[in-house]
Amino acid sequence: MAGFWSNDLDYVLCRTPDPVDPFLNATGGVVLDLSSTDPPSECPSNHVITAIADLNNYYYIRLDEAKCLPLAEKWKIDYFRCVIKTVVAARAPLSNMTNWSNQCPVDDNVYFITQLIYYTGKNYLKEFKCCPAIKFMFN
Repeated sequence: MAGFWSNDLDYVLCRTPDPVDPFLNATGGVVLDLSSTDPPSECPSNHVITAIADLNNYYYIRLDEAKCLPLAEKWKIDYFRCVIKTVVAARAPLSNMTNWSNQCPVDDNVYFITQLIYYTGKNYLKEFKCCPAIKFMFN
């Protein structure tokens, strides 16, 4: 995931897979239980959020689960360049050609959402963490 349309998460913005140089390892992964009293809100190291679930039909205002997939072997998250973005309730035009209200940075890097941060009480999404993926060079 690279963004979402509004604070109620009606639509999500996903990265287009690259068949020649894929970012994700589709095998394995971890499901974060966001419904617990003290949920882990961040994916494990070098994992990114790829799916979300609202199992209790709260209209995606309150998420119950997030799936984290590992990056492909030659990709790593650059944790030194992550940014925390504040969730905006306003709904920007829904288009692939414009920036969404809640979106990771758009520059020469490839950013993924790695963490969802809720207000105290866990009722509404407050912030999300975007981190760039960098290609790990082997010797």
